[in-house]
Amino acid sequence: MRVTTIPADEGHCVRNVAMLASELVWDSVGVGYALVVCGRFGAHIEIDDELRAALGNLGASLFSCSGTPFDLGDGRSVALLRRGAIRSDSYRCTRRFARYAVFGCDHDMTSDELMIYVPGGAEAAYDVPGVVRASVSPYWTERGADGFGRFTRVFDRAPERVLACYLMSVTLDGEVPESDETWLWYEFEGTGLRFPITREMLGKTMCVRPLALQGGSGLPPVVKSQGQGYEVITA
Repeated sequence: MRVTTIPADEGHCVRNVAMLASELVWDSVGVGYALVVCGRFGAHIEIDDELRAALGNLGASLFSCSGTPFDLGDGRSVALLRRGAIRSDSYRCTRRFARYAVFGCDHDMTSDELMIYVPGGAEAAYDVPGVVRASVSPYWTERGADGFGRFTRVFDRAPERVLACYLMSVTLDGEVPESDETWLWYEFEGTGLRFPITREMLGKTMCVRPLALQGGSGLPPVVKSQGQGYEVITA
């Protein structure tokens, strides 16, 4: 299949790319297809020679199932959606922490040519953030256990219930950054104390001791992010 690019105009374009729940949505004008290209978060996506060659090699496979993603092996993937098909102006995101760019297209069946309308200014794109799922729950023990784990009553009083630690787990929906920077941390709010969460800590359950304050029961840890394409959801 031959792949060519044409400057987009008001009569042939894709615009207003946005995120609705877990789907990418957009408006298209004067095109028969929409090409969805997925790449690295924040990266500019263009129709370069490598992408044109990959699309040409895929050929009929692109049209066999509207919206099927194809991995190009260089960190990018492509999907072609035919307008008029069910849900043709929306695409369910298969990757998080990624950028999606959408291009309007037409296909000439006689010459087997895919024509891609490329905007001259800003691309019709959307950065989909990764989701950080944090779970923080208190873990209680009882004060007064003997060496065998048995509890004894003192003056017929029940053992005292004590907050031992907070069980904290952090998982990531999306690609893990290559660098181990402090883009994610936990802190005790109002104290200025901040502790980085590294890549090795993701997906594991950690025991974090509460920060004891005078007259209080101890502050819990709170997971936060400085941005960088991630949003924190606490269970």
